[in-house]
Amino acid sequence: MVKKAIELVKADLKKYWFHIAIAASVVTILMLLFGEVCWTQILFNFPCPACGMTRAMVLFFTGHPIEAFYMNPLFFYVIIISGLFVWNRYIKNRPFKSFFIHFIIFFILLFAAYFIKTIFFGNYMLLFR
Repeated sequence: MVKKAIELVKADLKKYWFHIAIAASVVTILMLLFGEVCWTQILFNFPCPACGMTRAMVLFFTGHPIEAFYMNPLFFYVIIISGLFVWNRYIKNRPFKSFFIHFIIFFILLFAAYFIKTIFFGNYMLLFR
């Protein structure tokens, strides 16, 4: 099972290496030029609905789950869906058929949380800068 999963990961990396390289290059260039990777922040100087998601992931994976939750509570949803995707793709070797539905649910929750935070706290992400 592990050998098959490793072979699938290798195949996916071989298939998508160019896309991964472009994404990493864009992130690096944006950080070097603007100190940000968020297009909304760069173009409009206003936090986007997903603002804080990367910082929440970093906080979570460095052992600070409570701070991560306060940064952006929806990162838990991303971790769960990512785990389900990895489980289905690499362990069970089957497609994750409900991925698109989870993607839509995530964006609905993301914008709902964004508007609630904006209504109650104004430009709430300025608290974290």
